[in-house]
Amino acid sequence: MTTGQQLIAEGRAEGQADLLLKALEFRFGSVDDQSRARVRSATPEQIVTWYHRLLSGADSVDDVLG
Repeated sequence: MTTGQQLIAEGRAEGQADLLLKALEFRFGSVDDQSRARVRSATPEQIVTWYHRLLSGADSVDDVLG
């Protein structure tokens, strides 16, 4: 992977994390700093898993990230 491709991939991952955090805030209100840090450091695959949990009716941020 070239440096340019790596930068693009990192940018996409950051964007996915930002969107998930916005969705969590919309659904549950504020997101604590520890949960926010977990989302920001997650892999793209983990973020997809968390989106599935969110869309499947999770009742809290902890349920999504659990």
